Amino acid sequence: MHFTDIRKQSGSVLLMALVFLVLTAMIAVTIMDTSVLEIKMAANQQFREEAAQHAEGIVGEVAGNYEDQMTPSVQVGTIFCDVSESCDQNTLSISSDLKSKIPVGVNLSYQAEKTGEDPAPGGEGNYTDYFFEMSVDYDGVNKGLSSSNIAVGLKQRAIESSRKTANGWAMYR
Repeated sequence: MHFTDIRKQSGSVLLMALVFLVLTAMIAVTIMDTSVLEIKMAANQQFREEAAQHAEGIVGEVAGNYEDQMTPSVQVGTIFCDVSESCDQNTLSISSDLKSKIPVGVNLSYQAEKTGEDPAPGGEGNYTDYFFEMSVDYDGVNKGLSSSNIAVGLKQRAIESSRKTANGWAMYR
């Protein structure tokens, strides 16, 4: 039988064990970083979807109350908004119920601009289509989330004799 003296061992097994331990720790840290990144990406995707739903709700509410908020008789290029110095008319508003659903720290701004009008072709009726573009900015960057901007086109058909809406609003994208 051949025995090796313990005092003559050089510690190569210990060195190999330490190398494998370091490699395993590096792999674990990389996996954890990837998982954290995936969680943030999922949260941002959820925020974008919620932002889109809130923005569509705002557009729907403004379009539903258009007679009080946007008048078609204004000049093309007129900007309607809630409260801002860059607006021509501060007539847009949303309900406090809708505002209360917006998370704290999320900045919201919305405005509509009259982009054109198109009289009915001869013989098809006595109406005019009025076109507006409404944009909603929903910004959650201050909360570590992403931001979302939605622009929606609105069309109002009004009977010329009374300037009253014949068919209400239609959204187009």
